[in-house]
Amino acid sequence: MSKESHLETRDPRIDFFDSQAARWGEFGPTKESIIECFEQMGARLELEPGRNILELGCGPGQFTGWICRKVAPGKVTATDFSPLMIAEACKQVLPAEFMVSDICIEPPAIKAYHTVFCYNAFPHFRDKAKALKNIARSLKKDGVLIILHFHSREELNNIHKSVGGAVEEDFLLERAEMEELFFGSGLKLTEFEESEKLYFLKAVKE
Repeated sequence: MSKESHLETRDPRIDFFDSQAARWGEFGPTKESIIECFEQMGARLELEPGRNILELGCGPGQFTGWICRKVAPGKVTATDFSPLMIAEACKQVLPAEFMVSDICIEPPAIKAYHTVFCYNAFPHFRDKAKALKNIARSLKKDGVLIILHFHSREELNNIHKSVGGAVEEDFLLERAEMEELFFGSGLKLTEFEESEKLYFLKAVKE
């Protein structure tokens, strides 16, 4: 691939998130409040001890330490397509592998994970159908994908519209649209819940 071709296909979201990496913790609810929400979800998050986890879109690793504690002695791989987000995450001393990786291109490993945990990241995948296929490839037999937001679909979509730029059209999808995406992905949608403060999806590798 030529340099010019590479530049043409570079996802503009990478530069957007790189520019926000050092200040990411200043935005949105506190880390502690989100962890409390995680705890309230309990077993629905499929983060039991001994499970190997792929955290997609880990950002600066705000929640990676919590995931590590939940699944120990299971292993955690935390990835993001933003190199500067991963650079921030690596400043922490955590029992996790941090990796720059783009799930829309390829999975970080094949048949390696019991759970793929995708918090506040799915709308930013430019090729959602390809991402789902690569997630399926990364999961062990009967592995689980969790997509989670503590916003309603409408609220989150409006937030991205207001931010504009590279993320202005990064939307959560209605159930019918998600079901269409899952067709042929190797994943079966088993749970879907929307409310004023929750968007939750669970799928199992077929």
